[in-house]
Amino acid sequence: MTSSSYRYDFSLWYCEEDEDIASCICHTLEQQGFRGYCEHRDQVAGMLVVSTICEVIQASRAAILVLSRRTIGDRWRQRITEWNLVNIVQGNAGKIIPVYVDITRDQGPLTLRWMSSLTYSSKFFKKRLLESLKSRR
Repeated sequence: MTSSSYRYDFSLWYCEEDEDIASCICHTLEQQGFRGYCEHRDQVAGMLVVSTICEVIQASRAAILVLSRRTIGDRWRQRITEWNLVNIVQGNAGKIIPVYVDITRDQGPLTLRWMSSLTYSSKFFKKRLLESLKSRR
C-alpha cells in the first residue's frame, strides 16, 4: 500500500514500556497490508540513532505517536514529536496520528493538542486507525 514517494506507510514511535500496545498496533496495520517501521523492533544496532530517526520520519507517510503516562515529560519522546512536526511543516511528511493510551489529550504534549487524535481504549480505535492511514490527509 506504500505510496511511491514513501518507503513506509507509517512509522510507529513509542517508549519500550508501551511495547505490547505498539506491537498490537503494528501487527494490525501490517495485517492490512501497510508497510511500517516500528521504533524498537526495527532499529539496527550500530547505527547513529538520530540519523536513522530523521531518515525514517522523512520516509513515512504517517507518524503514529503512542502517548502514555510513561511518555509524559520524557525528553526523548518530546524530540521525536518535534522532529515529526518539523517534517510536516517542511512538507516532508504526510501526517501525525497521536494515540493516547492511558491519558487524555489535555494531559498530552501541548504541541499535539490541536491535532485530531485516537484513543487506544475506544471501541472505534482499530477502525479509525485504519481509516486514518487509508486517507491521504
